Formats: sequence, structure tokens, C-alpha cells
Amino acid sequence: MDEAAIRELACRIIQREGIPNRPPDRLWGGYGTGLPCAICGLALRSDEIEFEIEFFDSTRLSPLLYHLHDQCFSVWELEREKR
Repeated sequence: MDEAAIRELACRIIQREGIPNRPPDRLWGGYGTGLPCAICGLALRSDEIEFEIEFFDSTRLSPLLYHLHDQCFSVWELEREKR
């Protein structure tokens, strides 16, 4: 998927508050786990870098957790900072 398409998806997700529009409370990186990316929806393959971002919310018992490709994470960060 090219960067323009990822940027469009990231903007939509930010607008509908699909991922919080702030820096994550925790961030991990590693190899893909096979889960879908929260931005593009494609599986995070074991040969790809995956970012796992976590947000704490006082109204929830467990944190909000999202998995993203490294490129999707970078684009989400750029779009988030624009707003």
C-alpha cells in the first residue's frame, strides 16, 4: 500500500477517533504477530516490523491496544501531530 493511501486511512481513523489522537502511553516494537494493522487492516507478517501502542483510559479496566505496521505507525504519528 502506498503512503498516500495509508495517509487517507490514518486521517479517517483519527477523525472517527478509531485510535486516540495523542501520543501512546506505552509503545513496543517487534516482529509481526499476524494480527491486523489498526490502520490498513492487513496482517502484520512475521517478517515485518510491528508497533504495539497502548493507551490508558480511566473509564476502562484494560488499556486500549493497537498493532500497526512501522510505515502505518509513522504516517499516523505525522497526521496526529498535524491536528
